[in-house]
Amino acid sequence: MKKKHITLKKLSILLLSLIVVVACSKDDDNGPETDKEPDDKEVEKSDAKEITAFSFLAADNEALSEDIQASIDKEAKTITATAPFSTDVTALKPTIELSERP
Repeated sequence: MKKKHITLKKLSILLLSLIVVVACSKDDDNGPETDKEPDDKEVEKSDAKEITAFSFLAADNEALSEDIQASIDKEAKTITATAPFSTDVTALKPTIELSERP
């Protein structure tokens, strides 16, 4: 009986280890230069090193009457923009400029 208990314990440990290994593996079908957005369309990854300009253009955003230029703090790695009160910021479309590819 004791031998059966030890074998069952070893089998349980082996099965648990197998589940952990299988569950932790990454299945990535995308190539190195593409990624998928939530709607499953592929987008090309950029080799650019930094964001050089960030703005919200009135021409691209119905809620704005004038362009908004954001400030970029490279040391703090932040981008700050101020929108008019009551602007639905979740609906704004940014214009982003990136540094040249190497």
